[in-house]
Amino acid sequence: MPSAAEGEFHQFQMQVFLTHLQQVPFLVVGVMLTSLVGAWLMLDHVDTAQVMLWLAICWTLPFVRMGFVRYMQPMVAAGKGFGLLQAGFATTALLSGLTWGVFAVLLFDSGRPVTLFIIGVTLAGLTGGLVTSLSMFLPAFYAFTLAACLPFVYLLFAAGSPDLAKAGVLCFIFLAANLGYAHVLYRMQKETVYLRFQNRLLLQDLELRKTNAEDASRAKSLFLAGISHDLKQPLRAIAMYTAYLRHGAADAAVQQTAGKIDLAVGTIHGQIGRLLELARLESGGMVMDTRPVCLQTLFAQLGQL
Repeated sequence: MPSAAEGEFHQFQMQVFLTHLQQVPFLVVGVMLTSLVGAWLMLDHVDTAQVMLWLAICWTLPFVRMGFVRYMQPMVAAGKGFGLLQAGFATTALLSGLTWGVFAVLLFDSGRPVTLFIIGVTLAGLTGGLVTSLSMFLPAFYAFTLAACLPFVYLLFAAGSPDLAKAGVLCFIFLAANLGYAHVLYRMQKETVYLRFQNRLLLQDLELRKTNAEDASRAKSLFLAGISHDLKQPLRAIAMYTAYLRHGAADAAVQQTAGKIDLAVGTIHGQIGRLLELARLESGGMVMDTRPVCLQTLFAQLGQL
């Protein structure tokens, strides 16, 4: 891809990425509701002040992210700040992941299998649900997923129970599978963005070709109008001069030559008329009328010419 096209594709990619960030409000609502349920689950096992602080952070981060995206809109529209947008997106994803990692640490109790099951289901639901939205930028998905899940996996291995260690292995396998799936989605999204960019270039090329064709059609119409007016007038003048020579000259050779000139002028006039008829046929302004033609007469006229 030429450097100019690469720059245009980079700008298009920035716009798509920013649009993608603006179209996930339902995920924000889902995460906020999930955090509310998580706070409710922690109330019986964690200090209330810690739970309220954790919930406040969970609810603040989505609004920080949306505010940051709005702040970056003018810069991205101007073709700048794409790296800053990605860095901010990855940072907010990391902070969100850390809050859920803290959730697992605060609620973790190796003696309560139900609590461990709730933590596992919550983290699995979050990472599985966000893989589609965060895989658009893999560092953000890595930041969220590792920060949210690795503390829980570590606590399962550190508990010293073989059963919990097996659960930790399963969680680690699930984590690896999600990361692999995120890579597949990233490649698919990247190809989709590239195809959208190619379609945009094709549409621009078609619009340009359409404009050129319309300009050429207008130029042809002007040219034919000029033929109809500017060429027929001098031909009529030549025809009048030859008619004068035929009727006014005493020399027979001059009259014969004037007749040949008159015949040539008539031929040119007929060619111009046929050219105009062809233009009208192409434009649909004339109906084709097919009839037999006497070739002998036509060839006789050509022979005289």
